[in-house]
Amino acid sequence: MNFNVARGNDLKKQIWISVSLISLLFIFSIAIAVTVVDQRLKEELTDKKEKLLSLQQEYSSLQQNYAVLQQNFTDQQHQFMGIFTPSLETKLGAKVLYDAKKGENYLWMTGEVYNRGYGMAFNSVLDVKIFVANSTVPVVSVYSLGDIDAHNFRTIKHPFYFDGKIERWEIKVDCSMAK
Repeated sequence: MNFNVARGNDLKKQIWISVSLISLLFIFSIAIAVTVVDQRLKEELTDKKEKLLSLQQEYSSLQQNYAVLQQNFTDQQHQFMGIFTPSLETKLGAKVLYDAKKGENYLWMTGEVYNRGYGMAFNSVLDVKIFVANSTVPVVSVYSLGDIDAHNFRTIKHPFYFDGKIERWEIKVDCSMAK
């Protein structure tokens, strides 16, 4: 009977050792599988990071190319539109005259304003600044010339009346490119 008890204990030890070995082998195999999967994931992550960096560099390069193309387009557009810009020139004469009926001086302006450009000069105006004696602020008078077609002109024959003695004057023409 002792023999059977000793044999039962040996069998229990063998089962316990076998179960422990199998468990240990199972744990080792899981650890190896996790390590292999982890290594593969790290390699995949590295590949994805390299691809992302490459795409970011390509995106940056495309942004720079886009900025250059956009600037080139703007430059071309300005060059093209520059052709259609109005260019106003004046051929005006002015003289200070005396109006005996009104008893005051006035500036008689005569001549022409030319549009030498290829674009229409909309809302063209002649700004006349007259500086009178004993005043530091000029008196401004605006004379409307209307729209002037490309390579066309407007004739001016107009008196500009001001209070006081006219000492000097300045003229300027201006227009807009749109109505």
